[in-house]
Amino acid sequence: MTTQHTTEPWNQFREDENGKEAFKIVPAWGRNGMYFVATCYGPDAEANAEFIVRACNSHDALLAALEGLLANAPAPKGVRKDFSYILYLEAARAAIRAAKPPERSAP
Repeated sequence: MTTQHTTEPWNQFREDENGKEAFKIVPAWGRNGMYFVATCYGPDAEANAEFIVRACNSHDALLAALEGLLANAPAPKGVRKDFSYILYLEAARAAIRAAKPPERSAP
């Protein structure tokens, strides 16, 4: 089993599978011999496939932007009475932790 996901960017296309509409998510560099990242079915299939492609294709840039902002954002002057700045910092840290793959221990 590999520890790397399929390289982005990803694309999607519609395909008929035995009379059922399906939306396939594939690497942008091609189908690679019918290799798919994911297949979406059902009434929300197209919207779900579009969402997956958008989220995955923007993941690295959003993570880098958030990390850069967190590392370089100046602290506000004075303390806000509602502590919202501290809450937003913690929310940013939590989002970064959630977006990064889990660290694997060496065998």
